[in-house]
Formats: sequence, C-alpha cells, structure tokens
Amino acid sequence: MALPYTLTPGFIEAVDNLIQDTAVPDSALHSRSKQYLDIFDDATVVRPVWSQRIRVPSPFTTPGLFNAMFQIADELGLAAGKRYVSAAICVCAEHAARAHAAAGADSELRGALVRALHQLSSTWAAFLLWPFYAHGEEECFRNDGRRDMPPPSGDETPTAKSIARAQRRRLKALVMARDNSCCFLSSGLDNSVYSRGMSLPPGVTRVAFCCTVSIIPREVLAQPAADASEDRSGIQPMSDQDITSGILQRFCGVQDAATLVEQAQGPANTLLVHEWGALSFSMFLWWLLPTETPDHYEIKNPNPIYNIGNGIPPPSHVTFADHSPSAMGSVELPAPALLRAHAALGEVLHRSGALATFQTLRHSSPEPFPNSLCPAGTGSAFWRSVVEYEGPEPDPTNVLIKLVSVALNLVDAFVQAQGIPGLVPGYPSIPVFDGAGIVEEVGAEVTNVAKDDKVHCLHWLVQGTFDVDNRHSTFQEYTLQPAKYVEKAATVSLCLATVVNGIRGHEESSNSARFTPPWEEGSTTKHAGQAALILGGGTNVGQYGFSPIITTASPKNTSLLRSLGAAHVLDRALSPDTLRAALSESTTVTAAAAAPITYVYDAFGHSCDAQLLGYSVLAPGGA
Repeated sequence: MALPYTLTPGFIEAVDNLIQDTAVPDSALHSRSKQYLDIFDDATVVRPVWSQRIRVPSPFTTPGLFNAMFQIADELGLAAGKRYVSAAICVCAEHAARAHAAAGADSELRGALVRALHQLSSTWAAFLLWPFYAHGEEECFRNDGRRDMPPPSGDETPTAKSIARAQRRRLKALVMARDNSCCFLSSGLDNSVYSRGMSLPPGVTRVAFCCTVSIIPREVLAQPAADASEDRSGIQPMSDQDITSGILQRFCGVQDAATLVEQAQGPANTLLVHEWGALSFSMFLWWLLPTETPDHYEIKNPNPIYNIGNGIPPPSHVTFADHSPSAMGSVELPAPALLRAHAALGEVLHRSGALATFQTLRHSSPEPFPNSLCPAGTGSAFWRSVVEYEGPEPDPTNVLIKLVSVALNLVDAFVQAQGIPGLVPGYPSIPVFDGAGIVEEVGAEVTNVAKDDKVHCLHWLVQGTFDVDNRHSTFQEYTLQPAKYVEKAATVSLCLATVVNGIRGHEESSNSARFTPPWEEGSTTKHAGQAALILGGGTNVGQYGFSPIITTASPKNTSLLRSLGAAHVLDRALSPDTLRAALSESTTVTAAAAAPITYVYDAFGHSCDAQLLGYSVLAPGGA
C-alpha cells in the first residue's frame, strides 16, 4: 500500500518551507487554511472513515481536531504551533488539488480535499495523540516500580531491568529532595520517608505513596524502529519516533528528538505525586497550565469526577521550588516547555474528541474494533489497525486473515451462473470460497495459529456446512474464519475439502462413503482388494481422491495419474457403452481379481452422463 502523503519527507519539507516563508504572514496563512476547512459544511463528511465505523458514536472529527489545535495554540502561546497547523492544512489541500487536476478526474474537487484533510487529521491522531494516550493507559496495567523498592541483594548480577530500577531510584531521590518529599496534589508526605521517622513538614498533614511520573514519557519518543518485514501498512521504518517527535516539536515548540529524549530522563521531566495522581497524569486526565509567573501553574482537571487530590480537593495552583540541600547541589525544576507540551496534548485530546474515541476503542469493544484488534501504542500500529483497517472483527475463536491469494473453483462458476440456492440467498453477496493469506489478528481463545502465520482457509466449511456470511468469503481483502478451519499450509484447497467430505465425512448428516480416516489404525489396508472408480481423475478434485484403481481423464494426464496410484486410466471422451466395456476388462486385470466396483467418485459433478455411468457400473451395496 502506498505511503500516505502526510507521512512522506516531501510533505514535511513542503510544510517546513511554507512555515519559513516570511512573505506569507501568520494571519494570511491562517485565513488560507480556514478557507479549506469551510468545505466541511456538511455534517456527513466531518468524520474520517475509521471514526465513522465505530459503533459507539465517535466525537472525533477532522475540523474538530484542527480547530482544537488552533484554539490551544492561541491559549498556550504556541504561535509557531498555530503556523505549523495552518501550513500543514494548506500543503495537504493544495497537493490534493494538484493531484486531482493532473489526473483529470471527473469527480468533484471537494471530495478530494475532504479525503486529503481526513488523512492529515488521521495522521495526527495516529502519530501524535494515540502514542501518548496508549502509553498512559498501559501505565495502569503495569507495575513499573514507581514506588520505592528495596535495594538489590549484594549477589544480584546487573541486568537491564536492575539498572533501570537503580536509575529510577536515583531519579526519585533527586525529585524528592527537590520537592521536599511531598505530593503537591494531596499535600501528603511520601510514605517511605515518614516510615523512617521524618516528621511532617509545616502544612503537611497526610501521608501518601508518592511516585515519579514523566511529563513527556521517554518511551514514546525512543521507540525502536519498526521491523520492515512485519510492516504491511506501507509506513517505512523511519516511522514512529521521528514522526511523533517531529509533530510534537513543530506544534508544541519542544526541542529536537535527541535533546528531548535526553532531557526526558532527568528531574526536568519529572513530577512527584501520589500514585493515582501519577497514573491519571499519564492518562491526560489532568495537566498543568503555565501562568505569567515563572514556575507557577494552574492545575487543570477538566472532569472533576476524577479525584486527583487523593480524597481531598486538590489546590488550584502549584509553584515549584528547589528544596534540595545545598550539599546536593541544585535540582532542575519541571521544564516549562515540557509541561506546556503535556498540557497541549491533554487539551487537544479532550477538545477534539480523540480521548473519548480512544477510550471507546480501548475499553468498549466496539464493532469493528474490539479489544483483540486494539492497536499497540505506536502510530504505525494505529494507522494499520484502525485507519486503514476495513475488515470484520474476530470473536474469541475466530482468526482474521489478510488474504494474499484466492482460488477460483468450479463451484464459483456454478454460483456465478446459477446462484445456487443456499449459497446465494440474498444480495449483496461476496463470492469465492478458497483463499490463502497471513494471519492479521487472532481471537483470545485461538491457540493453533498466531499473528503473521501463513495459512489456508475455506469459507464453506464454517460450521460444517455451506455458509452465507459475507465476512467468511475470500474474494476480499480480509476474511474472518473459525480457527479450527484454518491451517498452516498453502497447498491444500477447497478441492481437498470436497474429497474429504465426500469420502471420509462421518457426521450423521453426511452423505459420504464413510471411509476410515487415514490417521486411524488399519485405514490403509481396510479397503484392499476392492475396485474403485474416479470419474474425472485429472481434475484437482480427482487428484485429491484416494489412490484410484481406475479413473477417467484426458489421455494427456495418464502419466500424472499413474504416478498418483491409478492402475488404469480410461479416456474420458469414450462413450458410456465403450467405458462400461473397458471397465469390465479393467476389473479383471487388477489386483481386485475381477471384483465388482464398490466405490465410484464423480470429481466433476456436473455431467448427467457421468453420473449415470457411475450408477450403472456400481455394484449392489456400493457407494
């Protein structure tokens, strides 16, 4: 799939060039971008396709995101950020207009502009907002050692995990010294300090489990490059870190990625608050708004239902100061630029509706994006699994397969020509039964296959009968299949399933010959000495039969069929009378020693003459 324009170096370069063009004033650029947003004058086109597909109505809209970013840039003094949003909208729309003109498309230009701006809003939702939101959510389900931990034993061998714990302990010691070991949200002294006999400082009346929390999580900005072998979205491994930090830098005015990652490891990127305060801060349920007074911030809690004061009303403002002892040296205060960036992210998430939309994706199992399809915390994962995803959702026992190839079988021609009742009970109907592809997602109870397995699947085997659910058809990009009918193989097909059901099916409703399955003891000799006939042995179905004693086929397939076990190959073009005579002669020269034909299998199934021939040569009691 082609790389979206909004993720290409060309787009980024064009936006930067427009930002730096001093001949275009901020006001003129903003007015130009607002003219493009006026195309969203119809409520039916304001939501990107992925937002429309969420069962619970999603409040996320493209103009809603852009307008929220404009408002927040004004309120937080992000003049460069406002110019960036204006430039990106203009570049995106004007590129779409040029592409539309070059293609000589008959469709309305407005539609091309709407799609382009939806792509831009989806890019920012995926690569700017989702990674920070997803990281905060993951913090709720992970014990990452924010609380004090006992020091490692003397014989502990240093590992990456133990080194990380030691770094967190050192960081917390610095931040606690700076903040006098107190949580500014709850006015509580850290429990570990109080337990060591420290008296409560003036104005502090409570004890709290204090945790360190990153203002801008380093994990989001230091993601490993994507594995190109696993990335089928078209997004290249320049990917998440560069894209996310690039958008953050341009909109929020923070440092370049390398400087930001380095700063993200120190006290300037760290707050000390009680445990729930830390988690809710990571989840953007509250943030700190800068004021005109240095190091003085308004505590913004947009939804008071979340008690961020740990049981008491939190203060309205906080002023940071360094309380560390002189012997320790000064400890950096929380960086205003990082707090402003966190506040900007929080405001955008709330005002654009992205937060409510992400919460629906994460927790409400909405169609068509249930928990089993909830993307990982990267922009490329969100883009692939939500923005570009158009398939059905798997239930706990189902497998979602991205199809690579499908096979057209004879039955598909019958369906197309005749609309076989039971197969096409109504329309629209998606045809084709046989496919192979790569597992995209698996239900929670699936154990026989895993994501990225190469598999084969059959639509018609669902629930052991012909199935008419379009989600299971294979003539589409994705198919949903019960895991028990998905196999790690690419060479089996509908043809094999046809033979298995006709010869070895043992269900009560099966009209099969009920041959003993080959995996059961004695199956290979149970039918020895009995004559069998396959009509149409040269077909794919015929070749998947049992090792045939006698078969009809085109003479050109004689060598192939003999290699598969045929004792006699008769020309399928012979008349029924001639074939009957030849069959009589064949049975006298086989190991069956003139045994009657007890099994006949018609691999073609669409010739009355062939079926009448089969019945006429079948011995009494045969199948």
